[in-house]
Amino acid sequence: MNPLPNAFSLYDFLGYLIPGGIFLVGFHLIPLPCFYEMHYFQAFSCLCSAQWTESLSSIAVFLTFGYMTGHALSYVSSMTVEKYSVWTIGYPSKYLLEENIRPSWKAGTKLYFADYFFPSFVKFQSGLNIQRWQIFVQRLIVFLIMIPYVFPILVLVFLIGLNESIRKVLPYDFAILIQSRTQLFIRQQKKYGETYDLTSGESFRFLYHYTLERFNVHVVKMQNYVALYGFCRTISLINVLFFWWFSYTQRSCIWSLKYFLALVILSGLSSLFYLAFNKFFRKFSLECYMAIVTNLEY
Repeated sequence: MNPLPNAFSLYDFLGYLIPGGIFLVGFHLIPLPCFYEMHYFQAFSCLCSAQWTESLSSIAVFLTFGYMTGHALSYVSSMTVEKYSVWTIGYPSKYLLEENIRPSWKAGTKLYFADYFFPSFVKFQSGLNIQRWQIFVQRLIVFLIMIPYVFPILVLVFLIGLNESIRKVLPYDFAILIQSRTQLFIRQQKKYGETYDLTSGESFRFLYHYTLERFNVHVVKMQNYVALYGFCRTISLINVLFFWWFSYTQRSCIWSLKYFLALVILSGLSSLFYLAFNKFFRKFSLECYMAIVTNLEY
């Protein structure tokens, strides 16, 4: 009999507990005047003296609220940060196998504006009829809320031409190999038609669960990637929230250089962790493909 799995996984710490704790601490630090003056040690000392003791009860309460807050933040980040990524560059399981045939700025215009605000198709679920104007409003709201990292990403795409680095694809021969092996895998399962696309969107979960059940040697690495992309996704959202929270609490100093510098730092951190989220999301998808290609008997 296999031993019972641990009650807590790496994702519980990286995806929930640590981001929740960071948010609770930062939520109290940012409004402090000494934080605006960039006396970070003094700001942290003020927080500790006012809100923290070394008693076990206070530590337990902080950890509990941090874990609960982390769950809420993780869900919100999946509905904002991850949705924005999928709505622009698509699922990594899909774009890894595609080819960039446009220059960076042309591809950026299509991905970040045309396809984002006016998608060519909408997948209807449960018979729910979603109008195009509703899709436009939903995506516009996400776009405006996520401006702290959306703007730097657009600068990287249009001015520096880094779309190929953000939406990184596999070499052509490698992509063809994965596609052929994936289709062969589908035929072996005898459940789907030969042309069924398991690389598209949520359908990729079938491959993921298959690798979890059959190829244990890849499981640890995939779970690490899942924990890391969940951590980066949530931290990106936290920096976005800190950006708006700092803008509101320190609005009296709007013309100060320190105010502008703090906003630039928070915006840069949010975009940096957004890029890291996409990196680990991509590595997770590639590891799942590698498990199918290298372990499946043909």
